[in-house]
Amino acid sequence: RWGGLSSVGHQTPYDAESIATHELWGDNKGNQAQPLLLSSKGRYVWSEQPMKYSFNKGQITVSTRVGQIVTGTAGKNLRDAYNYSAKNFFPSNGKIPEELLFTHPQYNTWIELMYDQNEADILKYAQSIIDNGYPPGVLMIDDNWQENYGIWEFSPRRFNDPKGMMKKLHDMGFQVMLWVCPFISPDSEVFRYLAEEGMLILDPQKTQDILWANTKNKAAIIRWWNGASACLDLSNPKTQKWFKNRLDHLVNEYGVDGFKFDAGDARYYINDVVSFKSGSPNDH
Repeated sequence: RWGGLSSVGHQTPYDAESIATHELWGDNKGNQAQPLLLSSKGRYVWSEQPMKYSFNKGQITVSTRVGQIVTGTAGKNLRDAYNYSAKNFFPSNGKIPEELLFTHPQYNTWIELMYDQNEADILKYAQSIIDNGYPPGVLMIDDNWQENYGIWEFSPRRFNDPKGMMKKLHDMGFQVMLWVCPFISPDSEVFRYLAEEGMLILDPQKTQDILWANTKNKAAIIRWWNGASACLDLSNPKTQKWFKNRLDHLVNEYGVDGFKFDAGDARYYINDVVSFKSGSPNDH
């Protein structure tokens, strides 16, 4: 039996001797997760919502906090079970990612520069790729290119001519993506604006005592790997429009080709945060 969490794929296939329990609600273990279990005998277990599943020496237990669990048999093998599940539970929309992501290498500046993302070293890194005989592909500029979380502009302290940098990278043959996240640095102008406009996730009581947030909407402050930040409420169409406008600006102004959406994992939303549209941590 297979399915559930990609990060524990080494445990599969589960068999009559397996002992394992995994809860998908609010925790994808830092990687992809799907509420789907498949059997080599053609059986499937599916839920539209995060589920908890356990294997205990031949006994399978599956539960979910909300929604229904669907089980059945479709054919005689793993392929039959998968094909049935894909067709009925998550059919393809016919769209495919950019071909370049599959046909050429993907490069990322994170390991090369960590938090010291800057124009000179990014160009040096890109040139070294070419000089060492590697083909250009997608180049991702990672965290800390921006002025601040929520202020999605190239930092003028580290990028003297971001538009010129983008042209040079394009001339080398690279397509360039920028790292972005849903978090907003607190006690900033953009934080105050988003809080006042109701575009941030709220704390459970909606009245969190934040000295700097003299606004009608009290934003939840969420601890993540880079500290404590507010977070965009992307269940709100108004927030979606604001965020898309910021990304479109980067595309139109600098020629950015795409974005790496990072952070915002389900585990950061489990403390009963309040949002425009209710949903599970995984929905966020």
